[in-house]
Amino acid sequence: MCSCDSCECMDYVCCTPRGKAVFFSLWTIVNSAIAIAFLSYADGSAWYMYISYAVTALHVLGGILLLLGVLRHWAKCFLTGIIISSFFPYWFIYFIYLAVVQLIFTITSCRYYSTVLKKSSDNH
Repeated sequence: MCSCDSCECMDYVCCTPRGKAVFFSLWTIVNSAIAIAFLSYADGSAWYMYISYAVTALHVLGGILLLLGVLRHWAKCFLTGIIISSFFPYWFIYFIYLAVVQLIFTITSCRYYSTVLKKSSDNH
């Protein structure tokens, strides 16, 4: 995880690292809900629809784990949420903004994990 000093200047741009982590978790959950709504009207082959629903369900789980990790200071839960939420944007790669936002907030969330959550879990 990125805990180097060269990335420190980005930690408080716009809002706190915790604020970015909360936004990322809510962004993940909201985009999952939107995807479920769209998938219910989508017409595709059966295998594509099954995989799309599975990836979307995984994305919901990732968002919930991210939010729980932030609110409860559970570092491993948060890290698992980062990993699980990464599949969805690349399955729906034709919505390029999902991959771009995912990449940006994965970096900021890894900074939050390494500078805040991991240090607080090491103290317990």
